[in-house]
Amino acid sequence: MFLLQGEGARRWRISRQRDLSLVPGAPLRILRRFRPVREWVLQPGDMLYLPPRCAHDGTAVTDCITCSIGFRAPGAQELGARFLEFLQDQLQLSGIYEDPDLRPQRHPARLGSSMVQKVKRMLGHIRWSGADVARFLGCHLTEPKAHIVFTRPSRPYTARAFAARSARHGVRLALPTRMLFRGGTLFINGEACPVGTPAARLLVRLADRRRLPPLIRPDRESAHWLYQWYRAGYIELNRT
Repeated sequence: MFLLQGEGARRWRISRQRDLSLVPGAPLRILRRFRPVREWVLQPGDMLYLPPRCAHDGTAVTDCITCSIGFRAPGAQELGARFLEFLQDQLQLSGIYEDPDLRPQRHPARLGSSMVQKVKRMLGHIRWSGADVARFLGCHLTEPKAHIVFTRPSRPYTARAFAARSARHGVRLALPTRMLFRGGTLFINGEACPVGTPAARLLVRLADRRRLPPLIRPDRESAHWLYQWYRAGYIELNRT
């Protein structure tokens, strides 16, 4: 995480302590026994880098604004829950539960072992592969937050006009757009787009550099995706 000081001054103290127990019931993550080892006073324009799991505490010296810039690493619990949601949409289990050999029980309300074992075997058919994990990650990591809104062009160009203008000016990803790729699959804002090799060569450049220069000559498949993303507000024409 980076702490960029805007206005005013703020004193930062840091610690690399192993004891990370928190104050119970506190609205923020506050260490019970914070033991600082170094400190700095940040002035406007100063930046402090904090590596992962570095405890820190900031106190305003004057009226100030500090910008926190960082990336939130997903926890195993979050990834597991979201992956199960992903699998739910991919499941194709056949058959239904049947128990033609069911016999009366001494306790009618008892959940019988036979039923448990049959359902266990049914659920044992749930499978996933490395390809499923890759597709899940691509969609999950590019999915926009709930508050993100993409601005679609109010009067979009036709496909031919867009192609002419993109060749003249180039295109760029809209600021909130997230784009990744793996092999021949592009992931953009939670969507997976399998493409052929020629299209992958061009669109991977867009994912890596977040823009394509003028005078590009996209193949037919790339031109299709670029126009669709333009209509959705995912990409914009360069203005310079």
